[in-house]
Amino acid sequence: MGCPPCVKGLRFRAMSTHPGPLGIRIATELRAEMGRQNRSRRWLAEQIDVPHNTVSRWVAGETCPQLDALDQMCEALGLNMVDVIAAAKYRLAMEQSGRRWEAEPLPGGGVVGRRAGDFRATSFHAACAA
Repeated sequence: MGCPPCVKGLRFRAMSTHPGPLGIRIATELRAEMGRQNRSRRWLAEQIDVPHNTVSRWVAGETCPQLDALDQMCEALGLNMVDVIAAAKYRLAMEQSGRRWEAEPLPGGGVVGRRAGDFRATSFHAACAA
């Protein structure tokens, strides 16, 4: 399975275990969703068959998971990995520009906000094109 076209344009730190700003923002998205679902890191580790301390480091933003592990975590939480990356990328851009990202519309449709489920309605391709 290849990466979706818009994911190919993202820069992942393949050779480093230290996440960049996007990796840290993705970890924040996962933590927020785990909180909304009242799920623990131990639960998530059991769902994807990975040691608890590894998942803890990923979700804390201390290290980066491989894309397949990220996809497994998103699937366990009922999320689409592409939407999580799009939401993280969008929010990171908003933070870096100094703009507020709460409930701001994405270019091309969709809304990104703090409420549960908001980022699931995003348009990933529109976020990549922006």
